[in-house]
Amino acid sequence: MATAQKAFSHTHLERRIRISTLLEFDTAWRIGSGKEGETMSDLGVVLDPQGQPVLPGSSLKGKLRSTCETFADGLGMTACLLNSEVSTVKCVSDVNYYKRQADKYQSAVEKGVESQLSWIDENTCDVCKLFGSPVLA
Repeated sequence: MATAQKAFSHTHLERRIRISTLLEFDTAWRIGSGKEGETMSDLGVVLDPQGQPVLPGSSLKGKLRSTCETFADGLGMTACLLNSEVSTVKCVSDVNYYKRQADKYQSAVEKGVESQLSWIDENTCDVCKLFGSPVLA
């Protein structure tokens, strides 16, 4: 069930959506907390305040992004894989590519929001447009 609050604009988040569902996994699935479990041999699992296991949205997003990158070519999408040299797709999400383009980006910023958004659109791969760019976050 999804519940929505407020609306959305390009400049800031005005709505939050909570989605609750029941997932059934056909294979093993584990979201680690990065901490030890109850015994030293256990690995911790992300739990909510009531002690129930949680699937963080960021983990789901990461899996969806990875799958989208894998199938991007077949879907007619570009994917930089966060490395323009390896992927041959120019995208500012690649830190090295961004550094080479920083002056052009700054020039677009100085021209105003529309110019900045246009520059980002022209210099970002489809997957990063969909899932976000770690450089332009």
